[in-house]
Amino acid sequence: MAICFITGIIKWPFLIQTLGISFRQLPMTLITDLHDLSGLLLGVFTVLHLVQYRKLIRRMVRLS
Repeated sequence: MAICFITGIIKWPFLIQTLGISFRQLPMTLITDLHDLSGLLLGVFTVLHLVQYRKLIRRMVRLS
């Protein structure tokens, strides 16, 4: 999650313009690949977490 968050901030165009950094100065291909892969893994682990705790989630929803 941290990698996805940090690379997302780095890729944010407003930040790049504000700091006066050129896209040529950053390894944007690597940053984009890390961002995409970490986002995909975050999604997969979220689904696995929900599956793992589905019984608890069902009990918590029924109590409400």
